[in-house]
Amino acid sequence: MLQQILVPPIHFWNEEYNGKVEKITAAVLWKGMRWGLSFPAAENMVRRNMDKKILLNHMKDIVSVLSLHGDKILDIQKQIDLKLLNEQEAIRFTLDPFWEKNVNAVSKLTKVKEISQSEAIKLKLCPKKI
Repeated sequence: MLQQILVPPIHFWNEEYNGKVEKITAAVLWKGMRWGLSFPAAENMVRRNMDKKILLNHMKDIVSVLSLHGDKILDIQKQIDLKLLNEQEAIRFTLDPFWEKNVNAVSKLTKVKEISQSEAIKLKLCPKKI
């Protein structure tokens, strides 16, 4: 049975204060909810790029579980519940013959959009500048 899967884009931006990059941030807007994470920006560009890769991989995992499982993995406070996630993953793995194909499809459909901090504010992914 075919199902429609919504795969939201990951938005990535640098947060600058006094002209200096202080944080790197990635966020996803899914069904009106914001999911995101920030890391302090390293001065060393090699380290910052490594941190960016770690950050984006984490966000890709969030997009994957939200896209594949939806509301079934959220607790009453709309946070990802690891127990519910593990249960849904076990059910999907054993009962869904297309499980691996769906995971790979979501992975390929996940896009990262690099935006500015002002665009993130317009999209309501982060609070207004201080």
